[in-house]
Amino acid sequence: MIPTYNRAALVCRAVESALAQDAPPDEIIVVDDGSTDGTADALARFGDRVRCVRQANAGVAAARNRGVRAATGEWVAFLDDDDVWLPGHLARVRRAIAATDGAAALYFSDARLGDDDTLWAQARFAPRGEHELRADAEGWALAPRQPLMTPAVVISRAAYLGCGGQDEALPCREDTHLFLKLGLTLPLCAVAGAGARVTPDAAGARLTSAHPSDGRGYLDASVRLCEDLLARLPALRPAARRELRRRLAVAHWRRARLAWRERRLGPCAAELARSLRWEPRVAAGRFASWSPG
Repeated sequence: MIPTYNRAALVCRAVESALAQDAPPDEIIVVDDGSTDGTADALARFGDRVRCVRQANAGVAAARNRGVRAATGEWVAFLDDDDVWLPGHLARVRRAIAATDGAAALYFSDARLGDDDTLWAQARFAPRGEHELRADAEGWALAPRQPLMTPAVVISRAAYLGCGGQDEALPCREDTHLFLKLGLTLPLCAVAGAGARVTPDAAGARLTSAHPSDGRGYLDASVRLCEDLLARLPALRPAARRELRRRLAVAHWRRARLAWRERRLGPCAAELARSLRWEPRVAAGRFASWSPG
């Protein structure tokens, strides 16, 4: 499933990488999220090998949700329009699904981030053997750097729809939120090998570029996703709940810093109060090193 918006050339490259898999997907769905650059005409050359679903521009989360609803298979493999799948990706995941009887809600592989770097290297992560199934994937989901990236995951369609899919109100971090919803409640399986290559071709248009970690959009998304998880998962174990509260306190504290820099003193005080309410020790410790600069 490939969401796209105004990237006619890049999305065709992504489709070609899907068609080139030695174990090709049963169907390829491209959700055109309101493109105006001739994307539909570019995709037409693939004929009935690609199913194109068009919608008014609503954002990447809405496009992915639309694509999953339109899918007919039991498993959905995700690919972003500016990335490519690497040879053997789907075959390795299919072997892992068969070997584990489909016990995981999500299967994930590594992703190449450059010539000499990968997601798992940055996350200091490695599975045990060709695949590693964990009934309790809390440690993976809450790792400081999640070892999951959308173009290298395959998710049970039922599990995706069952948890509500991606939050369309999030300006970014919609993937992190989804991985936490699944990883804190359901089994996950890591599959050895790199499944996707994340390209720099649309770097300026990536959500990570549009929403830096110290920006308002990122911090607002962090608050929303943590609050949602704490509310929707009342049976979380104490350690997971403490970690989410800690992250929420940090996000409010960082929003306070942002408000201070913008000379909005009332919102600054309100954010500090929220940070203290969620995790007093975290907020107090950060306030002790506060630098108003």
